[in-house]
Amino acid sequence: MRKVLAVVSAALIAISATGCSSIGSNSLIADAAALKPACEKYESSADSDASKVSLTTNKAGAPTVKINGKLSGSTITTHVITEGKGVVATGDQMVHMEYIGLNGGNSAIFQSSKWDGTDMAGQYLKPGEGLDFCHALSGVAEGSTVAIVVPAVTAHGGQGIAELKIGPTDPVVFVFKLAKVFLPRAVGASVPAQSGFPSVVLATNGEPGITMLNTDAPTELKTAVLIQGHGEELKKGDSVTVHYTGAVWNSKVTFDSSWDKGEPAQFELKDDALIDGFLEALIGQKIGSQIIAVIPPEKGYGDQVQGEIPANSTLVFVIDILGVSK
Repeated sequence: MRKVLAVVSAALIAISATGCSSIGSNSLIADAAALKPACEKYESSADSDASKVSLTTNKAGAPTVKINGKLSGSTITTHVITEGKGVVATGDQMVHMEYIGLNGGNSAIFQSSKWDGTDMAGQYLKPGEGLDFCHALSGVAEGSTVAIVVPAVTAHGGQGIAELKIGPTDPVVFVFKLAKVFLPRAVGASVPAQSGFPSVVLATNGEPGITMLNTDAPTELKTAVLIQGHGEELKKGDSVTVHYTGAVWNSKVTFDSSWDKGEPAQFELKDDALIDGFLEALIGQKIGSQIIAVIPPEKGYGDQVQGEIPANSTLVFVIDILGVSK
């Protein structure tokens, strides 16, 4: 189920009720820190509009936001209110967060999550889209609380939003708590290629290209780690976020790819939710890893035609494991 966070202009944040896992291991955080940002962070001065926004919480965790002074800036500004210690957002990735949206002119709240973990926003940080939260949140670590102020001309073109009671000169303020920052791609140590598997070459963004072997397909499920991540191990029942590319053995055609769709996919690791081979290949693998799985027909789609996949096909998947939601 997906909800829409009421924002402005052409920007809409797609959100879903979800929980999150704990902050990743120090090794995983360090691996992610080595990635080149897809979005450079905004540089905000100590007296920026965003620095005028403060947040306090009561014993139950319920937030109160105050805007301390007039907001008059002409650019989007970001201010980290409390610093987290988890994976740092760099762009081209999913984040889950608590949120509050306010009218920057009168401090009225126009939408908010419950701040109890039950209805957090799921936002994909993509460069150049909407209100450009990709740049606004770049460099912000999981666990942080951050204020973002969007001037009226950027937020709604100076037209206001009548249904949200936002006037033509009113800026828009967001306060986010980054509860979960997913990896944008696999991170960790590269593992030497194993014989008997198709070769994989990565584009600069991490998207894999698969070159098939000119041999008969294996008759059993085979998996190999291409990049060894340092996060927690996947277990049955987890809700995992992955990037994947799927192809048919000895075919040059990719039949499915989350990379082509522009954002990762989320699957529950349970029977009847995935083909057996995909599920078995993921169980026990670590977050941050990239694996290749060769799946025989009996653990794939068997003798059934599935879209572009012929009957009795052996499947090849390259999967980046980006994180888990609890």
